[in-house]
Amino acid sequence: MKGGAVFISTILPIDPMVPVVFCRSISNIFERFNTALKVSEEFKIPVMLCINENAIHNFYEVESVDLSSERVSATITSDTFKKINTNHTLAQYNKIFEYLEKRFVDIFEGDGLISFGDSDGKFLKFYVPFVMDSIIEGKTIQIDSRDLHFWESITKLREIALDFYDVSTENQRIVKNYFCPGCPFLLIKKNVGFENKILVTDINCPTIRRVFGFKNSTLDNVIGFTLNKPSSNILFVGNLSNLKSSMIDYLKNFEYFFLNDGLKNSFGLPSISKPYKFKEKNAVFPYSCENIQKSSVLKVNPKKCVCIRKNEKLHCVEGSYCPALFENNGTISVNENLCVGCKLCELYCPYGAIK
Repeated sequence: MKGGAVFISTILPIDPMVPVVFCRSISNIFERFNTALKVSEEFKIPVMLCINENAIHNFYEVESVDLSSERVSATITSDTFKKINTNHTLAQYNKIFEYLEKRFVDIFEGDGLISFGDSDGKFLKFYVPFVMDSIIEGKTIQIDSRDLHFWESITKLREIALDFYDVSTENQRIVKNYFCPGCPFLLIKKNVGFENKILVTDINCPTIRRVFGFKNSTLDNVIGFTLNKPSSNILFVGNLSNLKSSMIDYLKNFEYFFLNDGLKNSFGLPSISKPYKFKEKNAVFPYSCENIQKSSVLKVNPKKCVCIRKNEKLHCVEGSYCPALFENNGTISVNENLCVGCKLCELYCPYGAIK
C-alpha cells in the first residue's frame, strides 16, 4: 500500500514490512505518535506505532498534542492501495531511516537486556525494514522471551544466536485498564449489583459490553419490548438527556439508572446524592461518562497495603478496574493525574489502606 496511515498495536510485529515507531513510556506517547504520523504523511506510506502495555495502562491526558485540524479525511484510496515498485520503496526507506535517525539521534534507548515490555530495559526507538536488518552487532544477543518472534523475523537472514530470558515481574507494573476512572457503571455495579439481570444501555462503550455483557439499545426499544410484558430482570443504564417526559409512565416496567449528562431537569426522578455509596434503584446518577466528577485524590498507606506481601490478589485493582492504580515496589500506588477520588478502590480494599 502506498498511502498515509498509522496502525497502533500493543503487540510486536513479525517481519514488519513498514516502518515501526516504538513507545514504552507514557511520557513520550504523543511525541512517538506524532513522529509516526509525520513520517506517514511526508513519505506517503503506512507506519506502525507499537506501544507497550505499561504506557497504555498508565495513560493520562497530555495537553501538548500537536495535531493538525486539516487532517480530516483518510488517505487510503483506490489510487494509494496498489502494488508499488520495490526499488522505489528501498530508496524511500533509506530516506525514512535518515529522517528517524536524525530525529531520535540514538537508535536504542534504555540500558541492560533487550526488552520491549520492560520500560527500564534496552530497546529500539524505531525500525525500518531492509535498511536496519544489520544494526544488531555481535553473534549473540540477549532478548526478552516475549519478544522472540519479532527478533527471529528481523534477524533471520543473519547468523545471530538469540539467547532469551524471562523479564522479572519486578520490572512490570500491570493494571487492569478496562474502565475510565470514576466510571458510573462500576459504582452502580458495586452498590446494587448486575447479577441475574439483562443489561441494556444506550451508551456506546465496548468495555462495558465486553466485561459485563451490556447490550446496546435505545430507551425507546426497551420501553417497546417491556410495554406488554414488564420485566424486573431488565436493568437499563442510559443518559438522562435521552429521556422524554412522555416516557416517564413506562419506566415502571423495568429497572433503570439515568446518568446525568448535564441535563438540569431530572423529570421528578429521585437523585443519588452520594455516588460512593447508595442502595436505591430507579434513580438519576449525579454524573455521566462525559462529565465524571473529580474529588480529592486518594492516598495509599503502604503499611496497611499488605495484599502483595501476603501474595493475595490485588483487591482494589481487580475490584475497581481503575487505571489510576498500579503495582510499584511491593505496594499499590495511585497515578494522581488519573485518580478522580470516586472511592471505588477504597470500597474494595479489605485492609483500609486507601483513603
